[in-house]
Amino acid sequence: MPSRYIAYAFVVVLAASLGARAEHTGMVRPPALPAFPPIPPVEGPLGTAYQHKRSKGFIRINAACMHTIAFQKLEGIGETDRIAGSGDEIICHTHLWMHEGGVSSFGTLVRRAEVTMPGRVRDTARLDLQTPLCQREGGAMWYELRGTRCYEADPSYRPTITVPFFDDPTQGFVLGAYAPRPASRLIAIEGNSRQADLRQ
Repeated sequence: MPSRYIAYAFVVVLAASLGARAEHTGMVRPPALPAFPPIPPVEGPLGTAYQHKRSKGFIRINAACMHTIAFQKLEGIGETDRIAGSGDEIICHTHLWMHEGGVSSFGTLVRRAEVTMPGRVRDTARLDLQTPLCQREGGAMWYELRGTRCYEADPSYRPTITVPFFDDPTQGFVLGAYAPRPASRLIAIEGNSRQADLRQ
C-alpha cells in the first residue's frame, strides 16, 4: 500500500463518538457566502499515538457553543499536570469560517486539552462563557468547521490569540488568519475511518 495511504489511515479521527452514536453538526442556512482563503494543508511530522482501529476520537462543536475534544487509547500519551496553559496539553486546531453579529470572519480555534488518564482525553469548553463570541442571545451565528488537527504537546507553542479564553489566554480564537501549526508531531486529523479502511 502506498505510504500516503498508510499515513492517512493512521491520522484519521473517527467521525463518531467514543460509543456508537455519530457526531455531526446541524444544517443551517449561511447568512453570507464569504470568499475566505482555504485552510492550510496538513503537515507533519506524523506521530504514532493514534493507532488506527484501536484508537478513537472525535471533535464537536454544537449549537450550545460547546467545543469537545475526546480521544481514547492513544499510545505513549501520558497524563498531564492539569494546570491550564502549562504546555503539557495536547493542542487542537479547529479551522473555521464564522458569521456573528453581522460580521463574517475566518480563523482557528486553538484548544489545549488535558490528558486525564494515559491515552485518554475528554475536554469540553463553553465558548460563550470563555469568550464574547458564540453568544446564543441577540442574533444569528454561523460556524462552519473547516477541519481539525490535533498535535502532541509543544511547550514553546504560543500563537497570537485574537480572542483568548477568560481563564486561559493560551486558548481561544485566532481571527483573520489560520494559526500556525505547533512544532510537535501530528496525532490525528478530522476524517472518516471508512475511507481509510477501504484503502488498506
